[in-house]
Amino acid sequence: MSNIEAMNLRRSVRRYTDQPISRSHMDAIKWFVTEISPLNDIPFDIIFFENGKLISESFKGIANMYSKVIAPHYIAITSKEAPGYLENVGFIGEQLVLKLTALGIGSCWLGRSIEQKYFNQISSIKTNQSYVILISFGYAMEDLYPISKRNRLNIEDFVQGDIKENFMPILNALRIAPSAVNSQPWRIFIEKNTMHLYMKTKNFITEKLLARMNLIDMGIGICHIIKCAEEIGFKTSIFKDTTLSKRNLKYILSVKFSN
Repeated sequence: MSNIEAMNLRRSVRRYTDQPISRSHMDAIKWFVTEISPLNDIPFDIIFFENGKLISESFKGIANMYSKVIAPHYIAITSKEAPGYLENVGFIGEQLVLKLTALGIGSCWLGRSIEQKYFNQISSIKTNQSYVILISFGYAMEDLYPISKRNRLNIEDFVQGDIKENFMPILNALRIAPSAVNSQPWRIFIEKNTMHLYMKTKNFITEKLLARMNLIDMGIGICHIIKCAEEIGFKTSIFKDTTLSKRNLKYILSVKFSN
């Protein structure tokens, strides 16, 4: 299964069977982790919890109602905290989500649903890294199927500039990317063969309550952009232009496309 097919199949799975995933599937996922490509050089780690009870037993209180998803397995991502680390975590984690989807395994981004103190008790963390986020995974109660209609912004609502026809698959891949409470924070400005990516910050809820998650969302969106572009024949190069700024938007990075 291609990444584009997995993007169209992926959905947030919150109900799982009790059946652990097969040994061959678990081995395939762990092998994939060794091949994963980060967005930058910030140190990170991916930790598997094959015994999901170690995680699910920590879900307590109203604060965790939204992220309380009981699953047979979880993946935790840790990282050194440095500028760009949250985007990197999103970029890495979404590659895992797409791989899980391609294997017929359901998953769900869960946000920071357990305390750092508890995480330190159940897992060892590399020096200078902190727990960032969880992804639940397992066999879904309902089969995964292509989603023909998603509650998303129209492309023209988050893209400005010369929208070339050959960019449309890439923009649609971004459009269907998941985000915290479906906030869809990405804003794109196209300049010739380059997309400049910004994060929306004007809304109070987005800026004050979802800023951290939305930076992870930006990494997820960048993953969709890069993986789709590669599959349809583009070469991509990522760079930052510190002179770029726009009111009520946070500049993230730029992607240049070539054939």
